[in-house]
Amino acid sequence: MTDGWLMDCREAADYLRLHPSTVYRMLKNCQLPAAKIGGRWRFRREWLDDFLEKKKRRIKNESVGVS
Repeated sequence: MTDGWLMDCREAADYLRLHPSTVYRMLKNCQLPAAKIGGRWRFRREWLDDFLEKKKRRIKNESVGVS
């Protein structure tokens, strides 16, 4: 997979190790970075990596008590 490669929902779910229905639910709640192209959701790996990094930092800060 190259950096510019766009993933579909199934590929993004595999990458995130989530069920595809979880990915769709997160999209519905605006919780995942994605673009709708031709009526289908697409993801860049770097968007998902950034999402995971931010989530990891937020969890770390919450466990330490930092806002």
